[in-house]
Amino acid sequence: MREMLLDIGPMRIAKLFNKKAFQFGPEGLLSGWKTFKDMPKGPEIFSRIVGAVVPYSGTISADIKELRPGFCKVEMRDRRRVRNHLKSVHAVALTNLGELATGLAINTAIPKHHRGIVKKLETQFLKKARGVLTAQCEIAEIQPLEDNTAFDVVASLYDSSDVEVARVTATWIIGPEDRKQKTKESTK
Repeated sequence: MREMLLDIGPMRIAKLFNKKAFQFGPEGLLSGWKTFKDMPKGPEIFSRIVGAVVPYSGTISADIKELRPGFCKVEMRDRRRVRNHLKSVHAVALTNLGELATGLAINTAIPKHHRGIVKKLETQFLKKARGVLTAQCEIAEIQPLEDNTAFDVVASLYDSSDVEVARVTATWIIGPEDRKQKTKESTK
């Protein structure tokens, strides 16, 4: 089955399984992760699906290593595609990895019928980044909200020696879904 899944591509894989598993939000992301995490190559397949659903994040080919409510650990290999002219990982690739980690962590911590969007990204570059990099983010579960609310979410990026090389702070706006728009879309 693994070979078949790898051959048909992430978007077609998503269609084979419950579509809800690939929607963002706590239930969809976590059920998708639970579906794949224990399969041979399952985390890799799930990571490619996330990369297909969020194409810009997919450009760094990050691998999700751990996902639970409010917590995410993501790895990115050092390769030519993510490097700069100084033979280290490019600043934007680091920021992309950090934003992905904050997004997965917050989207597993938000209440049902809520959504989020990044309003601001800030990256502190602490050291030249080389080798396999790991981004880790942890936040507390978010209680239901009546209005859009800003949350600063921090991901720390580490090299293979466990030295922090960058810190990404993403300001996420979290709020209830627009129920009227959802009703209009469902009646079409």
